[in-house]
Amino acid sequence: MRRWISVLVVGAAFVAAAGCDDKKSSGGDQAATSTPTTTSALQATKYDPATFPAKGSKPTITRAIKGGNGPTVPDANSKRLSERGTDRQMRAPAKVDVVDCTKVPDNAAECDGNKMYYCDDQKLWVVDCDAEAKFGGVGSGGCFEAETFTECLGCGKTADGSDACCDFEMTVCCDASGACYSPKG
Repeated sequence: MRRWISVLVVGAAFVAAAGCDDKKSSGGDQAATSTPTTTSALQATKYDPATFPAKGSKPTITRAIKGGNGPTVPDANSKRLSERGTDRQMRAPAKVDVVDCTKVPDNAAECDGNKMYYCDDQKLWVVDCDAEAKFGGVGSGGCFEAETFTECLGCGKTADGSDACCDFEMTVCCDASGACYSPKG
């Protein structure tokens, strides 16, 4: 009797696992609907909107353009994300035929509207910055490009009531005019 129960349990587990695999291979836009896959340790994307830092007397370190400008896919001249910034919780494999990440530097990133495309470990990834920001606890987000960085920023209210967009590591924030500052500096 135990032998039959064991066979039934193992069989049911196999059928359940096979059913999960069928859902993953059903076609369609996997970048938009699949669970992110990676071999890296993914970094949690969590904002604390109550602590978005106000610009105050912090100097402008650069100016950023929401949605980006110039190329929309990474190349040798693209700004680089930090290694921690590439291992994002919301990343998904991207399907863009014109990028060969084996020939583009690791961590090279570009904005295409609200999406950020980047190479990591010789693979192309995409992050929907608005979806990532909402998942992390703020109302909206966008992809921003500046002279020194390309990054997804979550947008919300600062401590003084103004609007700003900040990365989830709180290393850079940009105000509504695109003037960016370092909240930690």
